[in-house]
Amino acid sequence: MVLVHCKYSGGKTAGERVKDVVEVSSQAVRCAKWSAKLSQLSQHLKVRNDRLKGTRGTRFILGTASVLNNIVKLNRFKPMQTEILIVQPGLSQSKRTKEQSAVLAAALTYLKETIGVDVTIVCDA
Repeated sequence: MVLVHCKYSGGKTAGERVKDVVEVSSQAVRCAKWSAKLSQLSQHLKVRNDRLKGTRGTRFILGTASVLNNIVKLNRFKPMQTEILIVQPGLSQSKRTKEQSAVLAAALTYLKETIGVDVTIVCDA
């Protein structure tokens, strides 16, 4: 299971604000509570997805609520590995500030130490 956290960039130049990195990192940290609660996460995602009906498509990048139900059922027999992605449009690995790096490092360390998950950061080169 891959949990993707993405934050719209709010600055004049995409990726420049520390606040954006703090918000997307906080989303990733808050998702730690779901790592061992797939059934509850499934219900939470369905409720959030149902709120979108009539406004935009779906929160599912791949699959549907029905597919998620099947995954929850199968999880009883085969444990699922969790992956977390932090996606910040415009954030550059080479131009990242010390403050942005510190926020990301804190989030990555917390998630590794609490739930044993490595986080992937998706950003520009």
